[in-house]
Amino acid sequence: MGVNNLSTAWSENYLDLLAEEKQVKTIGYVAEDTPHTREVYEGAIPNAEKRGFKTVFQEIAPAGTMDFTSILLKLKAADPDVIYVSNFIPFGVTLKKQSKEFGLKPREWHFTHADKAFSDALGRDANHITTEFNWLPGLPYGNLKKFHEILKEANVNPEEYMDVAFHYSPLEIAEVTIEKAESLESDDLLKSLKSVHFESIIGPTQFEPTQGYNQFAKQLAVQYIDGKYYLVYPRKFATHSHIYPNPTP
Repeated sequence: MGVNNLSTAWSENYLDLLAEEKQVKTIGYVAEDTPHTREVYEGAIPNAEKRGFKTVFQEIAPAGTMDFTSILLKLKAADPDVIYVSNFIPFGVTLKKQSKEFGLKPREWHFTHADKAFSDALGRDANHITTEFNWLPGLPYGNLKKFHEILKEANVNPEEYMDVAFHYSPLEIAEVTIEKAESLESDDLLKSLKSVHFESIIGPTQFEPTQGYNQFAKQLAVQYIDGKYYLVYPRKFATHSHIYPNPTP
């Protein structure tokens, strides 16, 4: 069982945002060659194309790549509206830093993993990038009072770390599972876990019966603006308007 949805659905909210705004036409993709980031990339391309976005570049680079020259040259020639990078943070930081040398200025940069470590490493060059978080202020679900009390005690700011809620929600699920189980025997706990259906801080939570992922979980579309990460989609929860095109690419 997993608190997240499938990796192939990682950017659904972000792609819905772009489709709703009707400004982006083309996307170029770069993926870091790890199982997770490849799966995100492999899901993003068809999910974008079915929304009408044209793929103008796609390439997978080895994890730990330090020289992106060939990729950046090809991206500059393709000139996509959005450069979508399926990455972990060191890979994304290195690529973004090197892009300045090539004068690469897409209308938007999107990194699938970016939080405080990413923006601290890039400083001003992180401004206006988009990314995904699993929780930010604006999401109204679950027992937020308890969530904030625990984070305060642990001295963790959830606005700075993209995965905090996905570390917390398993504790919520465990609590609900144990409360509803007929006993603490493993079979009863598993039966209870499979029947979980409640509102956690990340939203409605229920496991898909065959593969065991949270079929309602969706990453939030987020933008880094002047030193802070804001929720920009779903629009009904947004704490800031999406800024596009990027004024400082």
